[in-house]
Amino acid sequence: MTTATVEWRVEKSKGYSRMGHMARKSYVAQVLGTDEQYGLAREFREADEIDWGDSKLFKRNKGIWHEIHRVGHGLYEVCLHGDREYRIVYSRKSDGTTAWSKIDESRAKAIAKLMDDGLDYDDARHQTMAAKEPSND
Repeated sequence: MTTATVEWRVEKSKGYSRMGHMARKSYVAQVLGTDEQYGLAREFREADEIDWGDSKLFKRNKGIWHEIHRVGHGLYEVCLHGDREYRIVYSRKSDGTTAWSKIDESRAKAIAKLMDDGLDYDDARHQTMAAKEPSND
């Protein structure tokens, strides 16, 4: 059985000024719960594939490439040149396809805490969903 995944491309770089945003780290990590020291317990993922593009790193010590990550259902922290964002991967109720959405840090931490308390990811995600506002019809 094949697990449905989504694909994210994460830009990486080498050889850029330490002061510029391109020098900051980029990564994908699955959030597994909370952590006293770091806030969130994370498992950093290795890329499934690398697109070297025209980085020409073999000719010089400077370039840009993309890591391709294929991820399944779960909560993730994605850092793009130092800017963190949180994403959830889930199945749509309407058609069962796999989709992803950005969420805010407070919801990510709430999901992580519920997972610490023993809920599985899907139950924790559902429990943190905002209630739908009443219709004005």
